[in-house]
Amino acid sequence: MNSNTSNLALSIRHLSVMYDDKVVLKNVSLDIEKGKLLAIVGPNGAGKSTLVKAVLGIVPSVTGSFSIFGNHIDKMRKNIAYMPQRENIDWDFPVNVFDVVLMGTYGDLGWFKRTSSLHKQRAMDSIRAVGLEGFENRQISELSGGQQQRTFLARALAQNADVYFMDEPFAGVDIATENTIMSTLYHIKKEGKTVIAVHHNLDTVQKYFDDVVIINENLIASGDVSSVLNTTNLTKAYGKNFHSSYLKSLGPDSCAPFPSPS
Repeated sequence: MNSNTSNLALSIRHLSVMYDDKVVLKNVSLDIEKGKLLAIVGPNGAGKSTLVKAVLGIVPSVTGSFSIFGNHIDKMRKNIAYMPQRENIDWDFPVNVFDVVLMGTYGDLGWFKRTSSLHKQRAMDSIRAVGLEGFENRQISELSGGQQQRTFLARALAQNADVYFMDEPFAGVDIATENTIMSTLYHIKKEGKTVIAVHHNLDTVQKYFDDVVIINENLIASGDVSSVLNTTNLTKAYGKNFHSSYLKSLGPDSCAPFPSPS
């Protein structure tokens, strides 16, 4: 990818992560351009989610340095939004949709400051953007899986960030929610912002994303989807038994972008 630091949303250098005695990521260096929709793919246990969590400081790294737009990541926290995996959220916690989304505005608040009417309006605008208007008072435990995913997408939107990290945003959702998420991500991209998503469905990488990172402990390849998502790289990541017939089955329109909302 382009190494011009003025055009980089995220730069990773020599990232290594271990869980107990097991190496999860080994010496990964990576540049991600701003204004892109980027997927991180690889087999189960490849280190996809770990890469995102290490950058954000959620899990410790053995080695590695990170920068956002050329600045140390600790100086850029307000510019970063994170949408975690659904399985990592306590859905029984007694909080409603509006309160979850409002949390996305807390980065604007200093000590002892309270949310203003502008923060509350931003939260409501984010709820409308993901199609959850009318659900703002609903407890999150009462939502469907797709509605829960939309809630945390709305929280990320309310942060008004420049870089969005998303861990399996399409996991366990119906096609309507998947379409809503993608339409929202295209709006984010249109505003010049960057989306970095851990993604599990190889069938939709070409359809949804500009760039792709393929990892399996090591970085296998990174770059634009059309040049990187090929049998050679996928076999390196998924093993010699990987069957790439899905690439052929997608048909001639497989690389067409997801239709942006008008």
